[in-house]
Amino acid sequence: MAGEVDQFSFVNATLLASVVLIVWFVVKRLFSRGHFVHGFHEKYVLLTGCDSGFGKVTALELDRLGFNVFATCLTKEGQEELNAVCSERLKTIHLDVTDSQEIRDALGFVMQNLPANTAKGEWSKKYVVGVIAFVFSVNDADKREEIEAPDGNFAIFNEDASISLRVTSNSLKCDQKPVKCATLSDKVTIVIITGLSHLPGLWGLINNAGIARIGPVEWQSLEDYKRVADVNLWGLIDVTKVFLPLIKKECGRIINLASIAGRASLPHASSYSISKFGVEAFSDALRRELKSRGVKVSVIEPGFFKTNITNKENLQGMWKELWAKLDPNLKEEYGYGFYQTSVSNMLKGMVDTCASPHLCKVVDAIVHALSAQNPKSRYVVGWDAKLLWIWISWLPAPVGDALLNMLGDKTELTKEPRKHRTRNGNNNIIETSFA
Repeated sequence: MAGEVDQFSFVNATLLASVVLIVWFVVKRLFSRGHFVHGFHEKYVLLTGCDSGFGKVTALELDRLGFNVFATCLTKEGQEELNAVCSERLKTIHLDVTDSQEIRDALGFVMQNLPANTAKGEWSKKYVVGVIAFVFSVNDADKREEIEAPDGNFAIFNEDASISLRVTSNSLKCDQKPVKCATLSDKVTIVIITGLSHLPGLWGLINNAGIARIGPVEWQSLEDYKRVADVNLWGLIDVTKVFLPLIKKECGRIINLASIAGRASLPHASSYSISKFGVEAFSDALRRELKSRGVKVSVIEPGFFKTNITNKENLQGMWKELWAKLDPNLKEEYGYGFYQTSVSNMLKGMVDTCASPHLCKVVDAIVHALSAQNPKSRYVVGWDAKLLWIWISWLPAPVGDALLNMLGDKTELTKEPRKHRTRNGNNNIIETSFA
């Protein structure tokens, strides 16, 4: 009997301790999230995909708040529109996130435009044979001169990455791997400033650039899937890896724009969901790996909002293109009624019913993740994401599938009988129909 009492007391004590810890954690998070970092005007942020939508509105808001923004655009028109309305703190960069060389060119631009007046130390000149060094002077960031490379720590910028090197006794030694280390015969661009640890980095990296393709799995080509993943996933990873050293220097923030489609895969959006599920997985791994470095990683998971991705004309155009290129056998199998109903359901359900015009809600989540002392790991944004799609991701698969099946109009696939042609003894063609 005494043993049963002791066991019961232990269970109660464990439950009570668990409840206290949970309450303490929740209260701590609620209060700490009301505290924000200061000195926005001293913080530098890189934001991708600023031609339109979330990226453009976020760039405008960050500029208004006083951040120093590097806004990347895919088009010249996007750059011109931002330059026309923003302060000098915002600088635009042309960037296709699927082009690794452009990403590294963007890194060079950012490094050139970060303030270097915190560096300390004097030049100590020694000859390094075969290396041509164009140096940004500590006192004059615009002045470039050819000098003899001194001993010490340096930031070297070449075609591969920005890496930390040490020049000693006329030799180059690489401090970080894996990267292609320059040799004495290489002609590289070296930014030499003693006291490398004092150089500023990036406070924030916001990976927003993204595209979408829609349609049934059978209707989309493998290239459609690859194209979406190249932008939404592989491009995001490439940008993150290239700029990560600058983020680590500031113990900064990485904010990845995923989607609620990265939590619940919806019909006719498989290529988009695949890429966003990948963003979720990458962000989770990155958050856990960088926690000890002081870098915080957040994921923004918007529902449907009125952006170019949910633009009716764009969606209708993608459906029309898919139908026009569809294999005749699949056209016969699915039928024109299925095509019409699917387009109608997407436009009525996703655009008319769910898509919110209030892009500011997503911008607010991004700003909070960038400026709160303790940002959330995930931000679910939009009434549809909170009340519908997130629940479908949590429910047992049969229940979630049943709920999805209740949404929108229904149409049966065309089941026309197949015909088999043969010839009789008189050489006449005979058609036989079968299911």
